[in-house]
Amino acid sequence: MQQFFDSCVVGNFEQVQQLFDHIETQLDDNKRVVLTVSGYASPLFTDDYNHILSARRIGSFINMIRAWRDGLLGDAINDGRLRIVQQPKGVDHFSPLTSHLSPSQDPVYGLPAAQSRRIEILSCEIF
Repeated sequence: MQQFFDSCVVGNFEQVQQLFDHIETQLDDNKRVVLTVSGYASPLFTDDYNHILSARRIGSFINMIRAWRDGLLGDAINDGRLRIVQQPKGVDHFSPLTSHLSPSQDPVYGLPAAQSRRIEILSCEIF
């Protein structure tokens, strides 16, 4: 679990910070940016519930964007220079992570369940 945290959680956080830096540069050059973001949930409850959780996960990510550097990107969202397309997916039934969940594993805190709960930045388009 520690390796997952160090490589995936911390590593991906650092990559997101680099993306935000890139977006800031593009916005400073008077460009518009569209981020497409997907959200996923672990398969613990119903599809409807997991879809809602996925949307909430994306919402948390948007809150992080809005707060970045004292609201710099939040201002860009508000004035339309940065648009975020949300695609909550619920459970990723095609993920190898989902197929590895078994009743004998901890469905809440186990590594496969933790890896199933995520957001993915699918694209960053610059216009």
